[in-house]
Amino acid sequence: MNCHFEIHSFEEKGIKERGALKIALFIAIIFMLLEFLFGYLANSLALISDALHMFTDVGAFLLSIIAMKIGLRPKNAKMTFGYRRAEILGALASSITLWILCIIIVYEAITRMFHPEEVKGLMVFIVATIGLLANIAMMKVLHAHHKENLNVKAAFLHVIGDLLGSIGVIASGIIIMWTGYDIVDPIISILFAATILFTSAKIIKQTTTILMEGAPEEINPEEVEKEFLNLPGVRAVFDLHIWTVAQGQNSLSCHLRADEISPTLKRAHSMLKEKYNIHHATLEVDLLETIQ
Repeated sequence: MNCHFEIHSFEEKGIKERGALKIALFIAIIFMLLEFLFGYLANSLALISDALHMFTDVGAFLLSIIAMKIGLRPKNAKMTFGYRRAEILGALASSITLWILCIIIVYEAITRMFHPEEVKGLMVFIVATIGLLANIAMMKVLHAHHKENLNVKAAFLHVIGDLLGSIGVIASGIIIMWTGYDIVDPIISILFAATILFTSAKIIKQTTTILMEGAPEEINPEEVEKEFLNLPGVRAVFDLHIWTVAQGQNSLSCHLRADEISPTLKRAHSMLKEKYNIHHATLEVDLLETIQ
């Protein structure tokens, strides 16, 4: 016997998440243009690197907004799970752009370490300080949604990378002003790139796991199997599969052997909902007496 149980009310939440991304996008565009201009005037690779990172932020935010809008399309006969995985693809693409950026930054920084150029420390300090305030504003806008949606989480990580970058650039500006050591600028840029790699690695792992239909990090399939076996009347569990359709939308299918059908299904669905927040489960129950 098959029973299918599903709850999904993501549209309202998706609208709020897209709204947060749009505000962050506006802030990012304004500050990106500011950093490019003054990075060029100050001859600062650190500022230009931060502006390039902000440029990828702009692209990532746009990609996320588009992906989330696609994800809100209703399911149909062809796309039976709907389009929410578009958000996962958007988050993965966003993270990959960060890695490409890091390669560019490190290459330019190493070149400058061998051929240092004069940097205007005061200008770097002022612009980076403004950048720090802009990043704090974006973090505040995205913070409320970053745990619920991988696209917003990827955007949030972009902003964290920017914030740390701004702190590094501020430090670079201060050191250059007081010591005249222009080599600090490319060194800060390399540290900035390392931070980006570290913060984006986890999001790449998460999105890849979802696309490969691996079990969610927060759910242990062996524990779920034990919970099934602890239900009254359940004798065996077969073909247990747990995967994530999109962030916050976990699915499960399995085959149970039990003494009775209807009570077993009711208990199983209640257990999945209460203990694992799984609202989408397909269960097949075979009566033990029929098999014997």
